[in-house]
Amino acid sequence: MSVYALVKIKNGARCSQDHRYYRWPPSQYENGNKFAGVPDDCVFVAEKRVKRNGEVYWNCVADGAGMFPADGGNYGNGSIFADDVDMITPMLGYKPELPK
Repeated sequence: MSVYALVKIKNGARCSQDHRYYRWPPSQYENGNKFAGVPDDCVFVAEKRVKRNGEVYWNCVADGAGMFPADGGNYGNGSIFADDVDMITPMLGYKPELPK
């Protein structure tokens, strides 16, 4: 069973996205935009996942990072996989809605 929460990625967390690896918040830029495609204080819907070796990571999705932007724009970047998050909600058995 999948579990979800609304989260913010912790500063210093190890992240991977679209074959790039970095620490949060991202400091790398491409064409004037941060690689992550979202603000540093972004709220994500995150699914908790466990690797075969028992290591926990979070699949973090928000407008422009793993889902289509609410304004109808382009898809943007892929999900951000992070190893540490600050939970805004407790873990849930269903995927919560992002706050507006």
